[in-house]
Amino acid sequence: MNDLRCLDLTTGKALWQSAEVAKGTAISSDGLLIVLSTTGELQLCQPSDTGIKVLARAPVLENKCWVLPVLSRHRLLCRSKAGDVVCLDLRQP
Repeated sequence: MNDLRCLDLTTGKALWQSAEVAKGTAISSDGLLIVLSTTGELQLCQPSDTGIKVLARAPVLENKCWVLPVLSRHRLLCRSKAGDVVCLDLRQP
């Protein structure tokens, strides 16, 4: 299965699922999910009790990306399997 699911931790039952969010690694910050797909696409998503909405997406790396992104001081570090690294400044201009 290549979909993102939200589970009820007490029952294990899926509350919702979405195929819109790419398969990859994700971190949470300020109520949003930052997803780095296995193909190098970055997605900013807003989850809720009833589903998830992709707010923005952009290609940031090429090749396979299996490494969890790191967020520190408004900078996001993303790395590919090949060792390419990108640092994105997430502060608003």
